[in-house]
Parts: sequence; C-alpha cells; structure tokens
Amino acid sequence: MAGSTGGAVSTLTGMGLGKMGIKDGTFGGAIIGGAGGFVEGFLRETLNSVYEGNSFGDAVDEGWSTARSDAGWGAALGALYGGWDAYRQGNNIWTGQQKVDVYLRSDGRPVPDVHNDNIMESMHNRTEWTEGENSY
Repeated sequence: MAGSTGGAVSTLTGMGLGKMGIKDGTFGGAIIGGAGGFVEGFLRETLNSVYEGNSFGDAVDEGWSTARSDAGWGAALGALYGGWDAYRQGNNIWTGQQKVDVYLRSDGRPVPDVHNDNIMESMHNRTEWTEGENSY
C-alpha cells in the first residue's frame, strides 16, 4: 500500500514539475528525480512505520531520514537519465532545449525558419544575401 501510494505521488510530483517547465536535460532530471524521491521516500517510510505500529512521531522521523536519502538518489539518477535522453535527441544536455541553426542575412536580420531541405541547402551555399525577389 505505502509503496504504491508513494509511487503514485512521485509520478504526480514529476508531472506537476513538468507542467511548470522543469522537465528536460540534466537540470530538469535532477529536480524532478530529487523531488519525486523525496516525496516518495517520505510517504513510503512514514506509512510503513505507522503500519508496523510505531508512534506517529517516530514514523515521521523515519520518513524524513528516508526522504533525504531517496531525494539524493533520485536527483543523481534523474540527472543521468535527463542528460542522456537530451543527448540522444541531439538537444542541450544541461537544459534539454533543442539546438536550432540560425541563419542571418547580410544585414544581420534572421532568416525565417524554413523546413524545406532544398531551400536550406541553397542557404548554406550562398555567401551573400540580396534583398528582393530571391532573398530569404
């Protein structure tokens, strides 16, 4: 019972942090893993201790002790997984943000994001940009 409750709360904690924009890369993985480990460890150990017949105060003390340990492990493993997942997707390993190529015209203005390979290839081969009909 305590394990399933802790697991559910840990999942919900991760989902809540993900909705706040904390979800990707090494940093996001560490934050979500640490928060999930803390909540899950506290609930699991406190509920198990109460179930075993310990006083509520002793149960909470055991919960805090386990929560700190599980938060550390959750942060470490979350950071490793988050960084690895971002790396596999070709994103920044620290933040998980996508890497974006930015192309500039000769006057320094950015070129609109275009998803046509032929246009992008021709943009790579051009050395000078012109205004008018053929500009990007």
